Amino acid sequence: MEQRDLLKDQIEQLGMVLGKIFANFFGLKAEGKIALGMEITQQNLKSELDLDIDKMIGLTKENLNDYLINKRLTPKHVDDLSDYLIECGSYYLQSDKNQAKTTLLTAMELLKISNDHSIMYSFDRKQKEEKIKDLMKINDL
Repeated sequence: MEQRDLLKDQIEQLGMVLGKIFANFFGLKAEGKIALGMEITQQNLKSELDLDIDKMIGLTKENLNDYLINKRLTPKHVDDLSDYLIECGSYYLQSDKNQAKTTLLTAMELLKISNDHSIMYSFDRKQKEEKIKDLMKINDL
């Protein structure tokens, strides 16, 4: 019982740290400092939560799923990571279409993984998948 509570507490703390990191990112984005926000966010994810975005982008769906399970991320956490990658992919569309494509495809895989591990169907995830498809179609990716 105590071990279950400890695990639950750790997952909640992880969620709070993720929330703080992404709130800082979206704050910098709102100020027009998205590149700086991405740099800081990726450093913070790596140093505070041992989450390596560059590594995640290169993984297959199966390996990505294993990576996320190993990090004890919930579907909500994975959704938040996907939101972040959608923003990054959208930013990369201006300068590096290959990077944009791989980033957006990883965001899509995150949504699929989140769906696989969630007990409820999420219309929000479906909308995000459609947004990614639209971005890729409009930009010929």
